[in-house]
Amino acid sequence: MSHRNEKIESLLLEEAADFLKSHADIPPGVLLTVTHAILSEDHHHADVYISIFPTDRIGAHLAKFRHLQHAFNAHAKDVLRLKHMPAVRFKLDDAELKRERIEKLLEEGRE
Repeated sequence: MSHRNEKIESLLLEEAADFLKSHADIPPGVLLTVTHAILSEDHHHADVYISIFPTDRIGAHLAKFRHLQHAFNAHAKDVLRLKHMPAVRFKLDDAELKRERIEKLLEEGRE
């Protein structure tokens, strides 16, 4: 990966975290983390991955974050002023869900 791609991903990651912090209206007790961003090979799209804890509230919050995609894209275009701004899509980082599933399976195996 080129240094330019890494820089764009880093900028998108930081800007998405700041944007969601101020626009997502996250209730107390919910932890939201923007974990990483991946730029497509053609630079037309970028996926920004979000982790939500507790995991039992993921559906409602992820729908809200996906609804904010358009507003974030307009905001990022103004703030970042990249020559070719990729369209950002918010996606779920499901690593925590997978970890919980593995732990549950291991516990069931012990019984």
